[in-house]
Amino acid sequence: MKRELWMAALVFLISAFGWAFAQPQGTAPARTVVYSLEPGEEILIPESTLCFSLDADHVTLVITKGKEGPFFVILDGVKKGPFNKLAEAMKIADEAKCDKPVKGNECNKYNPAPEAMDMESIVGRDDAGGQIIRFNGKTYGPYAMILNVKITADKSRLYYIAAEQDKTWFACTDGRKVQVGGMPEDFKFSPNGRNALLKITGTLSMAAMQKLAGQSPEKVAAAMKDMEKKFLCSIDGRTFGPFGEDLGEFWFPATANAFYYKVGQKVYRDGIVITVPEGFSACAYYPSEDGKRYAYYSYEFLLFSDGTKFPFPLGLSVRTSNGGTILKWAALENKKDLVVYQKTL
Repeated sequence: MKRELWMAALVFLISAFGWAFAQPQGTAPARTVVYSLEPGEEILIPESTLCFSLDADHVTLVITKGKEGPFFVILDGVKKGPFNKLAEAMKIADEAKCDKPVKGNECNKYNPAPEAMDMESIVGRDDAGGQIIRFNGKTYGPYAMILNVKITADKSRLYYIAAEQDKTWFACTDGRKVQVGGMPEDFKFSPNGRNALLKITGTLSMAAMQKLAGQSPEKVAAAMKDMEKKFLCSIDGRTFGPFGEDLGEFWFPATANAFYYKVGQKVYRDGIVITVPEGFSACAYYPSEDGKRYAYYSYEFLLFSDGTKFPFPLGLSVRTSNGGTILKWAALENKKDLVVYQKTL
C-alpha cells in the first residue's frame, strides 16, 4: 500500500510538471530514450534499477499494466515478459542489477566514511609524556593533547587538532600548521584532500576557560558571551567571522574542492557570498570546480545555471573527470518516455 501511494505521488509530480520542461532551452545535453511506455503501462520505480557510469549506462525497468499485472522487465531496451506475478519479473530484474545502483539523487556534500585507523600506532607518547602523531614514517609533536585526527581518502595526508599549553593548533602532515583561538569543534576536508576548514567557538583558549574558576561574575559572563561567537578557519590560515547563531552548515561539495558555508539565508564560497537558487539545499547543489556553473534539483525540476530546466530526475549521478563535472540522470517525459541525459558543467 505504501509503495502504491509513493508511486501515485511520483506520477502526480511528473504529470504536473513534466510537460513544462519538454522543450528546454540553452545548451542541450546528450539525450537517450531508453523506453517509451505503451498505453496502460507504468514504471515500478522502487523495483527498477538505474546504473550510470562515465562510459556506459544500464537501466532495468519493471513495468506493470494495472495493479495486478501483467508485469514486464526492460533490460537495456529489451522487453521481457509478460509475467503473471511481480516476483517472477523481479527474479529476472535482480539478475541484471549492477554493482552501484543509483538510489534517488545523490547528496553532493562530501562526507567520506571515516577511515579505519589503528590509533595506537598513530597517536602515542614520547619519553616525556607528551602526545605525538606517527604518520607515513614521520613524527609530529609532542603536544599536551591530540584532540582529533582524520586521514584523507588517498591516505596521503592526516589532519589533526592539538593542544599545547595555552595554544591550539589546526595542522596537516603536509607541513601546514595554524594556531587558532577558541574551542575547536569539527573540521572537514576536500575531496582531493588538499583543503580543510575548521569550526571554532569563541576566542578563549581551553587554558583560559579552565582559569575562569573563582573569577568574578563579570569575567565569567564575558567568557560566556565570547562563547556565542562562531568562526571558521581554513588550513591556509584564513579566518572567517565572527558569526552568531546564524552560522549554519559548512561543507565541501563532492564535485569541488572549495569550501562553502551558510550564514542565515546567504551562501558563501571560499568566503565570498554567491547567488544560489531559492530554497537552497546543500545536498541538491552541484557546483563546478571553478564555482562558475552549477546544477540544482528541487521537488519540481532540475535546474542549470545556464537557465535550462528539465523534469524532476528519477535518479541522478554525478562524477568528476579531467576537471569537469558530469551529471547523468533519468526522467520521465511526456508521461511515457524514460530518458537518460548527460550534461557536463
